[in-house]
Amino acid sequence: MKYNYYGVKDDYAWKLALDSEWLGVNSQHMPRLIRESDQVWYQGPRGGVKLVKHAYWDYWATYLRRDSEKMKQFVWVKLRAKELKQS
Repeated sequence: MKYNYYGVKDDYAWKLALDSEWLGVNSQHMPRLIRESDQVWYQGPRGGVKLVKHAYWDYWATYLRRDSEKMKQFVWVKLRAKELKQS
């Protein structure tokens, strides 16, 4: 199963695919995409989307509704995101 994270910083968008869901809140072990992005969306293996970082890391984020403004932003980010390799 793949877990995809999409991050945005200024005019740049990136995608990071992980083999497992990243659940930690320790910033020292946080992937760079999550740590340095202003906003981060998470898309699970069944397609559900969460906005996990906006102004802060939200471990308990709920799934977004299809018609929400945040979901529209996610689709735009997903279309222009560049793939990052897992380190």
